[in-house]
Amino acid sequence: MRDYLSPGSRSPRLDRNDRILMWILTAVYLVFALINLGTLRFPQSVWTADAGGSGIIDLGSEHTVSSVWINCNIATGQLQFSDDSGNIFTYDQSYGEMFSWRSKSVSFRTRYIRLTVNAGEVSLNETAFFDENGELIPAAAVTERESTLVDEQSTVPQTPTYYNGMYFDEIYHARTAYEFLRCMSVYEWTHPPLGKLIIAAGILLFGMTPFGWRFMPALFGALMLPVMFVLGKRLFRRRDYAFVSAALLSVDTMHFAQTRIATVDVFVVFFILLMYLFMADFIRSDRASEPLKKSFLPLGACGVSFGLGVASKWTGLYAGAGLAVIFFAYLVIRMIEAKKEGTKRQFWSRTWKTLLFCCVFFLLIPAAIYYFSYTPFYRYELSRRIGTDALTFREKLEILVIQQKSMFSYHSGLTAT
Repeated sequence: MRDYLSPGSRSPRLDRNDRILMWILTAVYLVFALINLGTLRFPQSVWTADAGGSGIIDLGSEHTVSSVWINCNIATGQLQFSDDSGNIFTYDQSYGEMFSWRSKSVSFRTRYIRLTVNAGEVSLNETAFFDENGELIPAAAVTERESTLVDEQSTVPQTPTYYNGMYFDEIYHARTAYEFLRCMSVYEWTHPPLGKLIIAAGILLFGMTPFGWRFMPALFGALMLPVMFVLGKRLFRRRDYAFVSAALLSVDTMHFAQTRIATVDVFVVFFILLMYLFMADFIRSDRASEPLKKSFLPLGACGVSFGLGVASKWTGLYAGAGLAVIFFAYLVIRMIEAKKEGTKRQFWSRTWKTLLFCCVFFLLIPAAIYYFSYTPFYRYELSRRIGTDALTFREKLEILVIQQKSMFSYHSGLTAT
């Protein structure tokens, strides 16, 4: 163990012991990040009805119903519950209660419960009914059309918590990821789409479940540790300092909590760390004695990381401004050195090529990444046009511009605390 925690070689490159230590730390962190991340048991079938639509649930025999649990999908409307005696309880489905269990107190003595949509549209993943002792009452649908209301009773939890439903800004970002997958009109458009697309990848892997929509943020939170370890090794050239850099991040409670929530912040932070790591690699590799293409590799990776960061959240633009400061400050230092060494011609020849390369990898490629990240918006717009096989580039560009104006207008006028 002493060998692993020693300063190690003074090289900025990772050796075998560095890698072992780095990946052990990452693996241990990932295990803790995934523990109690969220349930994989979550209702998947959906019952949807417009105003006037109804369904009947049979409790098998007469029971005293003291509470109704509701797990909503995407819709807004008012739902009415009525018992055999005509007693009524109404529930207003709203955006903030979707994909989570909500408990509502009632007082019914009945065998049958009729559900009727009074207004708007109601979309439910599952309903559950509990007696006065808090016991789940076995329920069945009277007809096939409302069977999805009570077909996944095994997913009903003991208590509604974060573990079995959305909380905080997951009601925006995880929901939008779900809408992307189903080519729906999206509810949250105030940040670029890439972060939600990454969340959608976890949903594809594990279903529309709390674990599924939180998996990719947790994974990216763990992957920040090796990035931080390598960055620490580049800057300090010591294994122990690199380990401390990553270890401090691993026990940061804000990092741990934020990356276990399905929001886009984790992705932009990951790409920001990555772009600064690659900028450090560029500065280290950019030597007049080295082939130019050797320095282009980390510089190009830095530009791609910048594009991915901006496509996740506009915060990446501020990080890009910091990159520009570092890059041009480095060029000034190299110019002063070249003047002293009498190698100004070689310096400017190399610099002009580098600047041209930057125009491609920090402007054109990030613009392309940003453009393609809006593919779900293009798909949705295309789905609304009958007889149209594809949108033109100009039409897609118009959609992109409209979204940017809407985003800027929203954030510039936001007065929330």
